[in-house]
Amino acid sequence: MNPDKRMHFTLLAIGFTAAAAIAGFCLWKREREEHQKGNEKIIEQIQDLRGDLFPKATLKGFQKELEEVAEEKKSKLKDTAEMYFQAGEKAEESYEYQEAAENYRQSANTLPTMSALLNLGNSLYNTSAYETALEAYRTGLEIAEEKDASEFKGAFLGNIGNVYKNQGELDQALESQRQALEIHRRIGNPRFEANALGVIGIVYRIQGELDQALEYFQQSLTIHRRIGNPLGEADALCGIGIVYEYQAKFAQALDCFQQARDIYRRIGKPLGEADALGNIGNVYKDQGELDLALESYQQVLKIHRRIGNPLGEANDLGNIGLVYANQGEFDQALEYLQQSRDIYLEIGARGEGLKIVEGAIREIEEGELEP
Repeated sequence: MNPDKRMHFTLLAIGFTAAAAIAGFCLWKREREEHQKGNEKIIEQIQDLRGDLFPKATLKGFQKELEEVAEEKKSKLKDTAEMYFQAGEKAEESYEYQEAAENYRQSANTLPTMSALLNLGNSLYNTSAYETALEAYRTGLEIAEEKDASEFKGAFLGNIGNVYKNQGELDQALESQRQALEIHRRIGNPRFEANALGVIGIVYRIQGELDQALEYFQQSLTIHRRIGNPLGEADALCGIGIVYEYQAKFAQALDCFQQARDIYRRIGKPLGEADALGNIGNVYKDQGELDLALESYQQVLKIHRRIGNPLGEANDLGNIGLVYANQGEFDQALEYLQQSRDIYLEIGARGEGLKIVEGAIREIEEGELEP
């Protein structure tokens, strides 16, 4: 789990020394009313459960750019480049990010386009291949600067900022996001302006500058509400709620998370609903209300099972098992923890979440924990 976002995959400490968090599952949610040229969408917005919003090139935008590149080079490779790009789109829609990255790379190698490089970077980012994602974004940024393509410059700069944020290079993250923010404001792209404001808020929160973080999240919220973007509104509310949770303002945090939950439900975004419900569970956990936390985590588990998110299911089972362990219900704890471990191993997720779950199982089985 990235350190910038507190999601519902936080795990309760039960005596072992593993970090108290399970990595969040990066499932992208689409928001398809984005920057346009004429009636063609050039860039759309994608968002993961951690709250990261990304510009992504559309097929229409790629095809328009491809015509220009192919004409300039008098190339006969247009069909090949488009074939690979469409294969990348199909793989990305199915969350097969490594396959998507390979296809976008082949498209860019065949005919270099900003669209293929942008989506290549996104796919690499989603597999945590940050250095190679940066390489793709920087190459695309060079082309965007040569062509003076402002919307792509803003997209690449914002995504570069997200990579720096996840790498802990916070000053560089702020610089990139501020450059992106300036471009989005200049070209009149409020949705990505609000996105940049939200990421700046995340960075300030990581740095412990909670008042500044709150200010940027509120600016982001204001814009999302003004332009009628409920998905962005819910995301900003979760950002504000996490700040309040950090400040131990639990009633205000709950209010924000509950508003976000209701919005996600209204617009039919089950992943967002699960995120908000999990954050509600975190607040209850922070207050020692373990029964209420357990109820929230169980609701999240139902959602992830319904939509077929196995990693989310494994995270939820781990959270529930650790709540039971905190309550001294070790038989139930083991049941849920072992289910969690089995799913992690089945899907090949061998990160921090698996380590935490295996540590908890070991301590329970060895009798190191007492009710």
